[in-house]
Amino acid sequence: MGRLNGNYLIKQGYQFLRPHVEKVKWAPLVTVRWILPRHRFFVWLMAQERLLTQDRLQKMQITQDNLCYLCGLEKEEHKHLFFKCDYSRKCRDLVHCWCLAHLPAQQCCEWCLKWRSRNQARKKLIAVILAALMTNI
Repeated sequence: MGRLNGNYLIKQGYQFLRPHVEKVKWAPLVTVRWILPRHRFFVWLMAQERLLTQDRLQKMQITQDNLCYLCGLEKEEHKHLFFKCDYSRKCRDLVHCWCLAHLPAQQCCEWCLKWRSRNQARKKLIAVILAALMTNI
């Protein structure tokens, strides 16, 4: 590997030695420069489902209660907290009215990555708004 017509090519040798890691889908959301660093870090944790939600704290035996603090109706986990909870839905609706952009009820990260817009500034702005919304929820 790394030879072409008897010559060693550094690029091919490097690619052979480098581990082949699958690209993550959420990377474009985290790399938007307009997003505040603490919001970017939060979105990074959220995309990996590494936030300390009540269900994770219960698995670590840190708490006994796993109900959502915002609505108190269901188990607090990532999908509930950001997409199913009544409180987060109301927040999303208020932001929707404010910025006149339809924010989906589920899979915000996937929607934002698939959403196409000719105006790149608008796309970045929506990513900033989503990151701020999720961080503040």
